Amino acid sequence: MKRHIWLAALVALAAAPQVASAQSWVRAPNSTDVSFQYGFLYDNGALTGTEVGLQGEDLYQAHTLSLGVDYATPLPRLALSASLPLVFSKVMNTTFIPHGHYDDGSTHAALTDLGLQARYQLPVQFMNIAPSIGTVLPLTQYETMGHGAAGKGLKEARLGLSFGRDLGFLRNAFFEANYSYSFVERVAFNAETAKININRSDASLDFGYFFSPSIVALAGSSFRYTHGGIEIQEVMDASNKITAGETVSDREMGVLMAHDQLSDEKYITARVGFAYSPIPSVSIQATASKIVWGYLTGNAWMGNLGVSYSL
Repeated sequence: MKRHIWLAALVALAAAPQVASAQSWVRAPNSTDVSFQYGFLYDNGALTGTEVGLQGEDLYQAHTLSLGVDYATPLPRLALSASLPLVFSKVMNTTFIPHGHYDDGSTHAALTDLGLQARYQLPVQFMNIAPSIGTVLPLTQYETMGHGAAGKGLKEARLGLSFGRDLGFLRNAFFEANYSYSFVERVAFNAETAKININRSDASLDFGYFFSPSIVALAGSSFRYTHGGIEIQEVMDASNKITAGETVSDREMGVLMAHDQLSDEKYITARVGFAYSPIPSVSIQATASKIVWGYLTGNAWMGNLGVSYSL
């Protein structure tokens, strides 16, 4: 059962908010895992590296329902996966100047981005190693501006590498590490915004411990780094020029209108969680996480509950 719940733990980590990761292990050929996840995000401010800006009680909340499928193909060690999230977002504090249509204090539902991925577990014995390739495809024209934006609405192509193994020096313990590089679609607000690179790197490291063959505890961290984007000062300068009635350039107008998509987002999260498998074909997962440092991202607390079933 350990192999099954190890996979369940990885499902919980991959589905946790603010995590972009794959898995280092592929099940037996023709195996299918179906998962249903509920995610909650509470954000009470905007992080700018050293301080919290726009801080206010209940600034923003989001509830996400996600359906995921992971299929181990007839070709040994090759797996295909897909995920589909439905996001319910709401700006709780409407005293701030609205930046988008979702900033009106109402709850807005949006079917956001379809995630597709293929991964292959290399035939090595000392460790689970799996390179992956994937894509993110926005499915609807959801709002991408403002505090209540449901996402960034941009296509992505992603290359990743996952590896993990049990820790021989510590019985019943294991680790899982991931790295991915995302080639992100340019923002086509105008010709100037299309020049701005917003590709990014995501990495995560997690440790797990089996308290029994059916119960595993998890702890770890993830990191995001945008290779480009715009700085907060550039947005403020453009806003000040508009306020003063001055003429702005095409870049300044694009930066002001599309700053949520163009932001030089960086953050580090910490998380804990568990997975429990009452029977070999069913597992229950939960994680809780917090952004402990961030730049141009939300001061967010996140939680995730899920169940998966192995066919």
